[in-house]
Amino acid sequence: MRIGFTGTRKGMSALQYKTVMSLVMDFRPEWAGHGDCIGSDTDFHKICVFLRGSTTNPGPPRLHLFPANSLQRANNEPWDVIEPPKDPLLRNRDIAKWCNKLIATPKEEDGIIRSGTWATVRYAIQFGKVIYIVLPNGKIK
Repeated sequence: MRIGFTGTRKGMSALQYKTVMSLVMDFRPEWAGHGDCIGSDTDFHKICVFLRGSTTNPGPPRLHLFPANSLQRANNEPWDVIEPPKDPLLRNRDIAKWCNKLIATPKEEDGIIRSGTWATVRYAIQFGKVIYIVLPNGKIK
């Protein structure tokens, strides 16, 4: 299974972090992919790296990065596959198309237009993907 991830550059709330950690542990994906941006992507990357070395969840996920050609790039390491940098909206579409399930951690509870996180969610809806929107309070929508 391939888990895609998108989230705010502000980073996850503590409750989002806890919920996302639980989801990744439950899913046990072979691959985890994100946009290599500062904030929530980096938080997600840290979760995946931690779980790779955990004795309770050894092995995967392998990491597939989809960086944007932006100053917001985090250059997270380690990774197993990295795509060439793209325009953020094209990169968001690639993440949504690539994954089987998408986890999103927006900073707001309802979708907005000028947001990469919500754009990725909209792409995932178009592609018929299973989506887990983890709200700032840690609840899944």
